[in-house]
Amino acid sequence: MGLASALTSALSGLQVVEQGISTASRNVANADTPGYTRKTAVQSANVTGSETLGVNFEGLRRETSELLLSEIQAERTRYGFAATSAAFYEQIDLLYGAPGSSGALDSIFNDFKAGLQALTTTPESPAIQVQTVSDAQVLAQRLNALSDSVQAMRGDAEQQLSDAVTTVNNLLEDLESVNQSIVNSGVARRSAPDLLDRQDQILGELSSYLDLTVIRRVDQSVAIYTASGARLLDGERATLSFDRRANINEQALYSNDPAERGVGTVSIIGEGFEIDLIRDGALRGGVFGGLIEMRDDTLVEAQRQLDEFAAALSRSFSDVPINGTAANDGAGATGFDIDLSGLLPGDSATVTVEISGTPQVFTFVRADDAAGYPLSNDLTARQDDTVIGLNFTTGLASLDDQIQAALGADFAVSDQGGGTVRILDDGAVGNSNVVSAAAVRTATGITGSGSSLPLFIDPGAGSSVYSGSVDGTEQLNGFARRITLNTQIAADPTGLIISQTTPETPIGDPTRPRELLDRLNAPETTFSEQTGVSGTRSLTTSVSDFLRDFIGQKTGEANLARGDAQAAEDILVSLEDRYSSETGVSIDEELALLVNLQNTYAANARIISVVDELFDQLLSIS
Repeated sequence: MGLASALTSALSGLQVVEQGISTASRNVANADTPGYTRKTAVQSANVTGSETLGVNFEGLRRETSELLLSEIQAERTRYGFAATSAAFYEQIDLLYGAPGSSGALDSIFNDFKAGLQALTTTPESPAIQVQTVSDAQVLAQRLNALSDSVQAMRGDAEQQLSDAVTTVNNLLEDLESVNQSIVNSGVARRSAPDLLDRQDQILGELSSYLDLTVIRRVDQSVAIYTASGARLLDGERATLSFDRRANINEQALYSNDPAERGVGTVSIIGEGFEIDLIRDGALRGGVFGGLIEMRDDTLVEAQRQLDEFAAALSRSFSDVPINGTAANDGAGATGFDIDLSGLLPGDSATVTVEISGTPQVFTFVRADDAAGYPLSNDLTARQDDTVIGLNFTTGLASLDDQIQAALGADFAVSDQGGGTVRILDDGAVGNSNVVSAAAVRTATGITGSGSSLPLFIDPGAGSSVYSGSVDGTEQLNGFARRITLNTQIAADPTGLIISQTTPETPIGDPTRPRELLDRLNAPETTFSEQTGVSGTRSLTTSVSDFLRDFIGQKTGEANLARGDAQAAEDILVSLEDRYSSETGVSIDEELALLVNLQNTYAANARIISVVDELFDQLLSIS
């Protein structure tokens, strides 16, 4: 190698060292920049023929770990879901209040029960009567407020979904632009490491919103799909849309049928197609998954719990039991007579039979709107019954034919007049048996129905009483928001004592308050599986215990959500710290590298100086 070659090698060495110094300075300057990874200058020997003539600068290489990045993205999805859920559960927990604390729902309910208890010993006390009425009114108002708050939270989730769609669309647009810049820069030669950092940052932000499948192409661009395979970005980006609904209430629920859906959905819209990502289960994780679960499941369940509690509270006071009376035809067929005349829409009769030794339960519900037929078996909380609608608009005399059609030929059903129906077995044939028949009607007046009275009413219903009507919109839906103290009781608290006027109940008679208190504590009310208190099964318990159970459930869920969010955050922080440690900038390492680069630069400069002196000597000889 001659002097010219030595000069070329030294000059190339200076150029590479300059790149190294520049890279080190960039690293030091960005040591605390989030998402910045340490860069190193890549060099290679410049081989010409069989001789090495200096060094080439090949570009910059970033220190990264694809495995750690993948784990971080997955954990961000988990944390996005957990943190979103925990935030909503925290609000639910605050709404109900700490069990036993002042102003908590259970405390308000217990105050009301305490008033009834006091009336059982001192029914004649005007002060206790007034206080019990006041406690009842506070309880109803608290249920109203809780229901309003639950729906407001669902509306907040709807708004947050809309905001999340906007954010994700912006991130997809940014990622598409970065992808294009990477491809244009020739990143295959590692000339755009900062763009790759930005690419990873965007992917990290996106992964907090939904579960992603990321595919890295040869040109270092990325394609991303939802967990269900819907394309979000592959070359060109998809656009998400959200048809936000302004008014979210108890009736506004998600449905796969767009005509029935009362809330917004997240869709991918393209030319000639639209994909409902919620329907397809593509948004199970991340912020999207948390918001959807809150809006469509957790808060809907919370509303159902409040509604069923309000309904049970109302009906525990207003239900009037009607027992069937044993009957026969004188020829061996036996069964029961049952009076259905006083049933309001939503009131029901239950008939238990045996056919060939197999028990069957039929629940006949008054439902005058035939457009709702057939009624769903889920209408009642029982899981062992068949629900049949009874249409009273065709006349009381037609009830026997409707019941006959439901029970079948093994039974004989006849009209006894005035709304009384007789149900008999097949007598000597012995193939059928009528085990029991009973009905429940709703009391509409303060007196005349024994101890029963409509203490809590539904001002949104046509009759103002709560009977669980299913004509049109189910009366149960949103009842907690509408439940109100009966104005007659508010005006005259003695209605808590006086159950009849002829002869008038003595003001010191504790019968009614004792009966009402017993009804709240009796473990005979069945709550549907839709409350979620007993998993996928219905629950038969007392009104008092149900309140304790569903508040306890939500408190437990809130604690679990807080724990999940904290655990996800701890894991995420640990992974990010590890990634930063492995790929971030160490000031000490960069300073040590600068010393080496300084020495290398000086050595190359010295070579140039020596070669220059040698050239001068050579020229002086000539």
